[in-house]
Amino acid sequence: MSLVAITAIGNQKGGVGKTTVTLSLADELARLGRRVLVIDMDMQAHATLTLGADGDYQIDDVLVGEERVGLLDAVVDTDWEGVKAVPGSRNIVQLDQTNNAAMAAYRLRSAIAAVGDISEHFDDVLIDLPPASTTSTIASLLAAEQVIAVTEPEVLSVAGLMEFLKVLDEVRGTIHPQLRLFGILINKFERRSIENQYRLKEILQQVEDPDMVLQPYISKRVAAQEMHSEAKPLHTLRSNGSQVLSSLFAKHARALAGMGVD
Repeated sequence: MSLVAITAIGNQKGGVGKTTVTLSLADELARLGRRVLVIDMDMQAHATLTLGADGDYQIDDVLVGEERVGLLDAVVDTDWEGVKAVPGSRNIVQLDQTNNAAMAAYRLRSAIAAVGDISEHFDDVLIDLPPASTTSTIASLLAAEQVIAVTEPEVLSVAGLMEFLKVLDEVRGTIHPQLRLFGILINKFERRSIENQYRLKEILQQVEDPDMVLQPYISKRVAAQEMHSEAKPLHTLRSNGSQVLSSLFAKHARALAGMGVD
């Protein structure tokens, strides 16, 4: 890997909490003193909204059209300390409508490469993927070095996870063999739920390497919704649930930063 960790975060199904995971990891990485960039590739732009990211340019200005701007020109400060972002846009859907989808799929990778030594600016780049197998998704995977697959232990989410892993395998097997799966993050986990326990067992049985299912699991807490409604990082919220979630994400952030898990 390069000095910068470029991580794509996604699932084929929406509603699994991938944006919550992206932002929480971004916050905890920033708290470790790392310089973090979030690239919002989801047309819903929920990460952008929660971060309070606003600027002259958005991700579509970087990737769509004839006169595209440079990636750094679209980077903005956010309301979250230590976290910068390239704001998302509904217009990113135009990337899926270009005449040459194969060429369009390389645009994010090219935009990052055009920066030169991106490690002069950031230590971590987190890409929030759309919940579908689109050109935007493939573009994100081609730009990334590693992937975190997010799922909740629920039947449709697990189905979306398996489809996402198939897409990942296809990308690795054809056009980006260096791409690796960092791990599968279990979100919204309720330990007392029989359904959750069953689906967790199902995931562990279906994946090629059960060790790729990351520990600890992220418990289901109202604080995840509070983070978005308050537009503030978990660690700044006062509820017990927010502090529990913050501590769980902190462990994953340490692992992502190569610091190990306590």
